[in-house]
Amino acid sequence: MSLLKQAAKNLDMLFKPMRLYPILALLLGLGASLFSSCTSSREGVSQEPLKREATGQMDPKADSDYDGRANAQEQREGTDPKDPKSVRFVRLAYWRFNDSSMEGLDGQQPMDRQGVGTVPSFSGKALRLNPEVSDARLRYRAVEPDGDANINLRSGAVRFWFRPDWSSGEGPGANAQLIGVGKRSADASYGYWGAYVNPEGTHISFVTEAGGRKQRHVRAKIDWKEGGWYEILLAYTPSFVAVEVNDERLRPTGTGIAPIPPRKVRNRSGISLGSNLDGNEPARGAFDELETFNYRPGAAIDRYSLDFTLSASVRASPPRVHLEWKNKPSESVIIKRRRYGQQEWTTLATDYQGWSYTDAGDLLSPGERYEYLIHPDPYDPAVGALFDRYVVCDIAPEIVHDRGHVLLLVDETLAPQLDGALTQFRKTLVGDGWQVSSEIVPRHDDDVWSNNPPRIERVKKRVEKAYKAHGDHLKAVMLLGHVPIPFSGHMRPDGHHDRPWPVDFYYGDTVYEPDDWTDKRRFEGRRDRLRNIPPVPNRAGDGKFDQQRFPSSLEVAVGRIDFANLPAVGASEVALLKRYLRKNRRYRRDQLNFPKRAAATGFMGGGKLGGDPNRLIYSYALKNVSAWFGLNQAHLRQVDCFRDNNRYLWGFQFGAGYYDEIGVGNRVHGRSARDFRSPDKAYPAFYILDGSYFGEWHQPDNLLRSVLAPRDSGLLSIWGRWFKQRWQSLALGDTMGSSVLHAVNHLGEHNYVLAEWTEGYNLHIAILGDPTLRLYPVPPPHDLRGRRSPEGVRLQWAEPAQDDGRYFVYRSSDGINGAFERLTPALLKSSQFIDPDPPDGKLIYQVRTAREVSTGSGRFTNLSQASFVGIP
Repeated sequence: MSLLKQAAKNLDMLFKPMRLYPILALLLGLGASLFSSCTSSREGVSQEPLKREATGQMDPKADSDYDGRANAQEQREGTDPKDPKSVRFVRLAYWRFNDSSMEGLDGQQPMDRQGVGTVPSFSGKALRLNPEVSDARLRYRAVEPDGDANINLRSGAVRFWFRPDWSSGEGPGANAQLIGVGKRSADASYGYWGAYVNPEGTHISFVTEAGGRKQRHVRAKIDWKEGGWYEILLAYTPSFVAVEVNDERLRPTGTGIAPIPPRKVRNRSGISLGSNLDGNEPARGAFDELETFNYRPGAAIDRYSLDFTLSASVRASPPRVHLEWKNKPSESVIIKRRRYGQQEWTTLATDYQGWSYTDAGDLLSPGERYEYLIHPDPYDPAVGALFDRYVVCDIAPEIVHDRGHVLLLVDETLAPQLDGALTQFRKTLVGDGWQVSSEIVPRHDDDVWSNNPPRIERVKKRVEKAYKAHGDHLKAVMLLGHVPIPFSGHMRPDGHHDRPWPVDFYYGDTVYEPDDWTDKRRFEGRRDRLRNIPPVPNRAGDGKFDQQRFPSSLEVAVGRIDFANLPAVGASEVALLKRYLRKNRRYRRDQLNFPKRAAATGFMGGGKLGGDPNRLIYSYALKNVSAWFGLNQAHLRQVDCFRDNNRYLWGFQFGAGYYDEIGVGNRVHGRSARDFRSPDKAYPAFYILDGSYFGEWHQPDNLLRSVLAPRDSGLLSIWGRWFKQRWQSLALGDTMGSSVLHAVNHLGEHNYVLAEWTEGYNLHIAILGDPTLRLYPVPPPHDLRGRRSPEGVRLQWAEPAQDDGRYFVYRSSDGINGAFERLTPALLKSSQFIDPDPPDGKLIYQVRTAREVSTGSGRFTNLSQASFVGIP
């Protein structure tokens, strides 16, 4: 803890009894900027100066609106500490009980314990109160001394696993408390909140009491077997209460969580687990994996988290990878490993049960990247990759200074109007470690298709020329404007009529045989009866290719930024392109403030996937989010990313679609191109969107391109259907393009075909947006100044907020497009630098911030955008 933070706490203790809050407010206000940079939240939110009310009456440690976040936390998070509806949804606490300390994941110590022990469990060890101790008990604080809440009784959820030592019918022999705050009393005067099982073990009840009022929200029948594990979820809001056991909602449900114990009772009694406040009413069983939330988790995400999540932590010396996931206790898995990009897997374990595995094999080497694959044992080829879990790990990864070469292909009709914006964008890319070249190319003809094949060939030749010049150093191609659109195949990956699909990744296939891309077959097609769309043929010699799949591995990632034919969005093509490039720069400089979390939901009913067609979108979300941000379920909300008031880095959504719309016919969840007309609406930065038709992104007012129109959101979108969304390497600092390219090149292994019309198609995969973007932007240094002096060139700069003061310095003597030489072999721990021997002539210097980033797949050092200064 910093000296300033400790001083603030001491002052609070000193003046609080005297109610001298104005003095405290003044003292804290004087050091507000320092205080904000020295404090941190368990949730890793951005820190802002703590604002106290003018009266000084708001205690920063108190939770004035009782929403699970202390006043100081809400001030830092930008929510209203007096409005319970204005709150950041988080996981409050997590206990795994894997050692005798019984400490929570964030260091929560028991406030009272007696007769407490551990027993083997599916995830390591579990808590069990000793039945031989008459008053065995374990209690935790409802609120920690620093104001962090461990539970919120008004709105939220509690989830844990329980293994009874008894079976229903026989029962525990007396009321058995599972979890509770306070204690039950005959007149309900003390205050109570909790769940317990009746003596026969046939019913579970969820009850609250306070001020003489008592309410039994749920009393539902259960049928438990001795020795079986049961996941219990208590979900509650002021208007709704439910109890779920093993993902099945018990009936009846309750009408609202009231009354609840007063604050004094909550603080005095704390959370009792496995028995009541006095150590009586023992549950007679084992507890594991206890989590509390200040919101009600989504049922689908809660259910599917046991099928799809996987995270990793890495140690470099000696090399070790520790994998963690969630799994049904009775299920076994197979664990495999391989070097990144190879084809063959090494099996590490079979018939493995548990929630973690440590790979400390002799074959692990520092500086190497590895892929890990976990899938059910036995493996079911009918669903293949749907139920696999995947993560990518680096052992002691090197810092990436050189991102490679990117080729910008600019629509010739727009290039003159974008001149200044393109110059700034090139500088932005250079400041992220890219070498940049650009070409002016023809525009796609939307009226006369026969004009496009030769234009497509010209663009293809430009890419091939760049690949010959730069080889594997060419990592990405960016199409700016309405660059010619290739088409191929005659397929229906969305299940509707067969038609050729746009295939920008054709430009990324730079090493191919003459017969890889052909135009010899005839596909006439049929009318789409659902939408009355006429047949869309693909005939021999018409310039549209025959292939339904990529004929070979692709070498270069391709992304398109194209705002042509979007009249519903209400701005010109040039204005939208300029807006996107400005937004792109602000994102890279960490000025858009997207929290590291995602939203996912599906609105389709019936169909395949075990009766839930939405399961695919949740699998995409859970697999990737757990690798990007970790297993904390609060990183993924089951909400409509277009209508929820919170900001998200990623949005995953599935609904009935058309070219310009998702959620067709759904009054609540429908969204179309016209909804992105307002430039100030805040939506996610990145999207996986799934629905019929709008995967044909070339259509007018197309949804996938429209979501990129707002001023502060929408940087990349992809249509997701029937292929593995393995983008976990984004957690290691990879670009969007390289991650998608890797996924495309490994589609064939452990793939799944869940609809008869897919036939392994993959040409429909496309990136709408900038393929060079990454997930974890770092603020660059600012106010960079430089001058020549007798010692050489002296550079000085201001540190970005909350920075740990580590930098790299680079120099170019050949302008902004020249090679930048790194002048600091090791990290510089200072905000100034002297170049002692600079060459004569004009020079350009870069300074980039370096920051350690911890993700759900390990740690790496991330570099910011560069700040530039020129020296005459």
